[in-house]
Formats: sequence, structure tokens, C-alpha cells
Amino acid sequence: MKHLLLCLLLPLTAFAQFDFSADLVSRYVWRGLDFGQSPAFQPDINFEKSGVSFGAWGSYALDASPSAQAGNELDFYIGYSEEIMDGHSIGATVIDYTFPVSGANSDGSNQYTDITDFSEGGSHTIEVSAFYEGMVNLAYAINVYNDDYATNYLRLGYPITSTSATDLEVFVGGTLNESPAYGTTGAAVTEVGLGMSKDVKINDQLSLGTSATLVFNPVTDQGHFFVGVGF
Repeated sequence: MKHLLLCLLLPLTAFAQFDFSADLVSRYVWRGLDFGQSPAFQPDINFEKSGVSFGAWGSYALDASPSAQAGNELDFYIGYSEEIMDGHSIGATVIDYTFPVSGANSDGSNQYTDITDFSEGGSHTIEVSAFYEGMVNLAYAINVYNDDYATNYLRLGYPITSTSATDLEVFVGGTLNESPAYGTTGAAVTEVGLGMSKDVKINDQLSLGTSATLVFNPVTDQGHFFVGVGF
């Protein structure tokens, strides 16, 4: 698996365009789940050309406690997207999920996972997803490696046209099968919410992307309201 990923990624560096971005979020909430219950820093580096992109994305809790650090994440991805007509896009992505901190040692220090362990039961889980964005936003994802439940996820979003510079989306998402990762015993909705995003211009050379999301998880009966700023 490791050598396959390297063979796919390394040739692309010869023609890719490089980009870097970072977000600061008040909470890292993903698919209705709160990772770390802490503000987080989320860097992203990617290489893109002709619709093909690959890179790495991470999320790191600003709280140093082991429980918060257990929500840290480092992902590697490769994907393709294409605008099939004005305002309508399709794409597919392969994501390698890893979580650097597996828990706490007896002295309270972080216990780290072996990121080089690509074996079954190791620290890597591979997800394949496909999406359509247009009149509605539709995405489907399924774990294809290192998940005995082959956890899948379906998300439907409806973008709302706004006369202001703010983009709005109402969304619902959930797993279609039993999944310990999402805490479900069968098909269940894990997120219902509203997301907002807006670019705030600082000057002619700099603008910040801001976002606010309100989401409810019917499985955990928890609600989350979090904001983010990116550059």
C-alpha cells in the first residue's frame, strides 16, 4: 500500500502547481463528531494541475491535554475534479486517514501511533469518495481499507443563493450502516446543520476566509456551533 501511494504521488510533482493554506477553528467537528473538544490549527499543502490534486491536511488541537491531542489528525489525499458545465462539478478523492496520538501513557504523556505501519490493523484507513456540486451538493464516501465495517457516509447539501457575499448551505449527512466510528448500530443521521462562509477583504493583496457552522448530531444528541478563519 505504501509503495502504491508513492508511485501515484511522486510523478505528479513534475508538473504540479503548489499551494498552502491554513485554518484556525474554534472546534474541529466533522460529520457531526467533535474531535478533541478544543480549538484547532489545520494546515493544508497541495499540488494541483489540470484537475488532479494531491497533498496533506492536518488538524492539531491547541489544548495540550492527551484527550484533546487524541483528536489530532494527519491525512494524505489524491483527487480529481472537473466542471462539467457552468456551475456543475464532479470529482472523486482517495484519502488516507491517520491519527498521530492514540492515547496517553501512564505518566500522562501522549502515546503516539506508528505512522509507518500500513498493515491491516495499523494506523492508516483508506476512504474513497465521489461528489457532485451544483443545484445540490451530494457526496458519498466508503472506507475500503482497515475498516471491518466498510463504513460509508452520504451527505446532501443545498446551497442557498444570497444577495450578500455570504455563501449559505443547509445539509444533512449520515452513515448507511453500522459504524463504531460514528456510534451507530445501523443507518443513522449524524449531522443536520447550516453552514455559512464569507471572504473578508483586508487589502488588495490579502483576504481571509471566514466560516460559521451550526450542527446537531441526532445520534449523540449534541449540538455544535463553531467558527473558523483561513488564509
